[in-house]
Amino acid sequence: NLALDQGASAAASHGKEHAQFNPYELNGGTALGLAGKGFAVVAADTRLSRGYSILSRNVSKIAELNENVAVATGGCWSDVSTLHKTLLTRVDMYEHDHGDAMSASALAQ
Repeated sequence: NLALDQGASAAASHGKEHAQFNPYELNGGTALGLAGKGFAVVAADTRLSRGYSILSRNVSKIAELNENVAVATGGCWSDVSTLHKTLLTRVDMYEHDHGDAMSASALAQ
């Protein structure tokens, strides 16, 4: 028991730290949009990476919410995927409830 106590105090005096769990993975990505009078262009890369490893070269970061609105996002892939699924679900619910497509200004809110 004394040896365990001495070992614990020795580790504390040497500044050792325990690894901390971090569930957030920055998968990177580039997404951009450009708009002008009468047009809009949305673009994003399709590479999903983790550190220096490429996990996929065919992952879309753009979700088309309706014929006039798209959203492009980058970052943690689980967050991106969940956001796109949630937005698409809400757009579908709106269309079923109102019998019409959601406007761009309503989607922006």
